[in-house]
Amino acid sequence: MKNSDIRRDQRARSRRAFLQCAGTGIAAVTGVALLPRAGSSAPFDYVLEVDRLRAQANQAAAGAASGDIAILNYALVLEQLEATFYNLNGDKAYLTASTVTNPGTATGTTGSTASSQAATDLVALKSMVDEIRAHENAHVALLQQMLGANANPAPSFQNLDAADLTTFLTMAMTFEDVGVSAYLGQVPFIQDKGILAGAGGIMAVEARHAGGLRAYRKLVSTAEGGDPNLTLTEDGQPVNPARTMAQVLALIQPYIVGASSGTGGTSGTTGTNTTGTTGTTGTTGTTGTGTGTPVTPSGTPSGTGTASPQSP
Repeated sequence: MKNSDIRRDQRARSRRAFLQCAGTGIAAVTGVALLPRAGSSAPFDYVLEVDRLRAQANQAAAGAASGDIAILNYALVLEQLEATFYNLNGDKAYLTASTVTNPGTATGTTGSTASSQAATDLVALKSMVDEIRAHENAHVALLQQMLGANANPAPSFQNLDAADLTTFLTMAMTFEDVGVSAYLGQVPFIQDKGILAGAGGIMAVEARHAGGLRAYRKLVSTAEGGDPNLTLTEDGQPVNPARTMAQVLALIQPYIVGASSGTGGTSGTTGTNTTGTTGTTGTTGTTGTGTGTPVTPSGTPSGTGTASPQSP
């Protein structure tokens, strides 16, 4: 063998040894295997599994993005519900009157001290409601911006008209409580850290809304929608409960047009009323049957006067 051939063989062996050591080291450090190229006759023609790993990563990212989009659209419905509620009721007379007009309270611009205090309370409440309304509309805009073309169209809402102050406060508090628990229930499933941070920021503001409304109701009289038995948290516990998506959707169904729960309740009421009307008709028919009975005794007036002394 020529000297040049010997040197070439030594270099080839050195390259093989280097590749073997390098492959073992990379696999040990990174966990990425080095494999022979498919169909290659060269035993040491290694390639990184970059393409396979990249495909797996892209598939996982697509799945995570799809889940995050669904969660954002779910949150968007909640925010649209709240924004619609405050837009509809935020300027009602019971929030803007100078005195309380609920039953059991003094009225008139020159009323008692209680009436004056009630007016002061309403000023503070109206300021809170205006701020909450602005927040909810901003949340809708933010989520729509985050979703872009993936944002679902807004549903139509119903049953959001609050007739009086107590009803308004009860509904507002419920929506805020549900919103907090809804975001909390989805936190473990959000994959994108940016979306997680945005959702966490919205959830924190919703919690402040709920706490503010509960604090107001604890301080004011029942005539102003107050309830001294309320707690600052939904259930009085130090850790807020989380609700699943199914639980939240069941709670908000009555406020979405076309929800099955609301339609079913209406149908049941109608059926009960129809049954009652039928019963009344039957009673009337029984009374009509009895009117022929007095005809029989009218033919025996000759019972003589002896019947009169027996009347004691």
